[in-house]
Amino acid sequence: MNRRTLLKLLSAAAIAGCSARHNSENGLRVVFAGAGIEDVRIGWRPLPIDGHPVLGTSPARPDVYLAIMHSGVTLAPIVGQLAAHELTEGTPVERLDEYRPDRTFKLIKRY
Repeated sequence: MNRRTLLKLLSAAAIAGCSARHNSENGLRVVFAGAGIEDVRIGWRPLPIDGHPVLGTSPARPDVYLAIMHSGVTLAPIVGQLAAHELTEGTPVERLDEYRPDRTFKLIKRY
């Protein structure tokens, strides 16, 4: 079992409130204490139709700030800083202008 798989399984076990043990002979054992699966849900990652993030105040709800993107994990540090600046200072960051929610979206076929 590779390290990435192990970390995913340990995380899943922790979220589920289960105990997890790992040893090199048996791999990972997750003890669910008789628990069964009640429901399965999938959380889709957002992907705007043009493939670019959507960042800024919602045109429909000015009290809502949107930060929607498929690459949220990799962009989180810089988007967090820029969004925090916009929210705390009350002034737009020019670098984000092309990603505003009120822009014209063009469909890009990727697959």
